[in-house]
Amino acid sequence: MTSAQTKLFAAEAFLQSSLDAVHILGSSALITDSPMARLVNDALSSRLFSGLFGIQKNIIAALLGTGEGYK
Repeated sequence: MTSAQTKLFAAEAFLQSSLDAVHILGSSALITDSPMARLVNDALSSRLFSGLFGIQKNIIAALLGTGEGYK
């Protein structure tokens, strides 16, 4: 369960820190060739395409005995 919690926390922290940086830097952070834009795209795509958040939450819930799925 510790690894699932760590993966979830790291993925959420990566996404939140990327979005915070965009708020700080403004529109210049979203220029397509900027390194910041690549980080934001990576953070968002990991959440949307890989299902990391949902899978990790399901694993944690199942290990706590409150969900179904991974056992």
